[in-house]
Amino acid sequence: MKHISKITFILFAALALTLISCGEDWLETEPQGLVLESNYYQTEEDAFAALAAAYDPLEWDYMSGMDGGYNPFFMVMNIAGDDTEGGGDTPDDQPGLLEFDNYRLTPDNEQVRGLWIRAARGIYRCNLVIENTSDDFANATTIKSEALFLRAYYFFDAVRMWGDFPMLDHVLAPDEYYSTGRAPKREIFDLIVSDLTTAINSNALKRSSQVPGGRVTLGAAHALLGKVYLYMASPYYGYNDQNYYQLAANEFAAVIQLNDYRLIENYFDVNDPRLGQNTAESVFEIQHSNRSQWADWGYGAPGEGNFTATMSGVRTGGTLGHPVYSNGWSFNLPNQNNIDAYIAMGDDVRFSANIITSFPVEVGGVTIPSDLGNAVDTSGRNVTTDIGCNFAIAYQHTGYYVKKYAIYAELIPTVGDQFHNNPNNMVAMRYSDVLLMHAEALVSGASDPLGAAAADYVNEVRERVELDPLGSVDLDAILAERRLELDHMGHRWFDMIRLNRAVAVFGPLGFAAGREVFPIPRLEIDNTRGTLEQNDAYKNL
Repeated sequence: MKHISKITFILFAALALTLISCGEDWLETEPQGLVLESNYYQTEEDAFAALAAAYDPLEWDYMSGMDGGYNPFFMVMNIAGDDTEGGGDTPDDQPGLLEFDNYRLTPDNEQVRGLWIRAARGIYRCNLVIENTSDDFANATTIKSEALFLRAYYFFDAVRMWGDFPMLDHVLAPDEYYSTGRAPKREIFDLIVSDLTTAINSNALKRSSQVPGGRVTLGAAHALLGKVYLYMASPYYGYNDQNYYQLAANEFAAVIQLNDYRLIENYFDVNDPRLGQNTAESVFEIQHSNRSQWADWGYGAPGEGNFTATMSGVRTGGTLGHPVYSNGWSFNLPNQNNIDAYIAMGDDVRFSANIITSFPVEVGGVTIPSDLGNAVDTSGRNVTTDIGCNFAIAYQHTGYYVKKYAIYAELIPTVGDQFHNNPNNMVAMRYSDVLLMHAEALVSGASDPLGAAAADYVNEVRERVELDPLGSVDLDAILAERRLELDHMGHRWFDMIRLNRAVAVFGPLGFAAGREVFPIPRLEIDNTRGTLEQNDAYKNL
């Protein structure tokens, strides 16, 4: 990989110069005060620290200084779908994000580069842990099992974004830098299944009650493996093996049988960082914090904060002055298509929990009041409220903002920079997602090991938000439920791709066949001397 090879070259060059300028006595002296890969992993604490480093790329949302830009994974996938607009200050504000919005991605897109770096470096760090953790350590199997899960997680994101991907199942030797091309996505899927199966069968992964939030658990491994099987069974990937639906159902049933997870009572609390995170509904949650005392706009990757919140917050150009929400940049703006889905289902509960609206909206016979005020939106509607705050009209202004990951005034950090320090965690897998995926496997032909019907799982999700139960469900009903239950979590883009619905759903917005995958970053192709071949839709760009 580019970054590995660049760092390795610099280290070897520096070492060569040192050897030339030093005598034989120096060569016989152990380097002092240096932590190198060759003398690391001497203790279990070293291995745990390396494992923590393997988790770290999950939260890389802003990668200036690393050939990436603002690339929050969940937000970018949301903009790629049909429920939000790119937004921002002007059409020139983060043009790479607008390329996702209008389906005009190029190999030079900095968000795509950032997502590639996140996946590749995550995989590399996992490989270091897997290969270097001594079996003599008391917790070696747990450490390696967590690293196997994380490697599978990074690979799963990669194969969904780019299709065929380099088979980075080990730390590359220098002579492999320019010979490791892209492996067929089926081989990547097989590696993902192998990693997750090995981790589960190790009997070393902990239950959710046994580890802090954010750590890989047995339930998370079953859930991710079930999701992978569901993708392998889906039409786009073309494996034409209905047994994958049964394998998926078996894994989701295993999650349910653990009894480690439940739907928390109030949907409003699901993603509100003020009300506690890592809840009983969270199966795997990416951790962020507001405790970093430094910030660097030139090198954002080490930051612990959530840039989805920064970028999705209400734009003001100054202090918002709102009693609940703080200032943001107004990207990722819910559009009318998104709002109409709530209206069609009569879902006022999830609308109120997921959407900030600047004017009253009627959903399900309930009038949802405005959250903001003292402005007129692009449709000429008066959005003045008794709150008495001001907000700016951003590019592609819709009058709506994402509430799920809003910036809450009471959580503004007391140290460091606000924009690098939003503490909102990102819930990568939720129990409601597991229930709905299980229902999908069942309507697609699987039998339930627990003896329930698909509608039972869908109705469990609907009951929480006060929607009437359904007598039966089909795939369309499940997808409608997923769209609102998991809104703004990046799922809809991938759901439409894997089910071969992208052309029909996104086509009127500019999407064309072949763009189900993203371009391979040009820098990666150049730095591998052309070993990586570009995806077909982007070869002439």
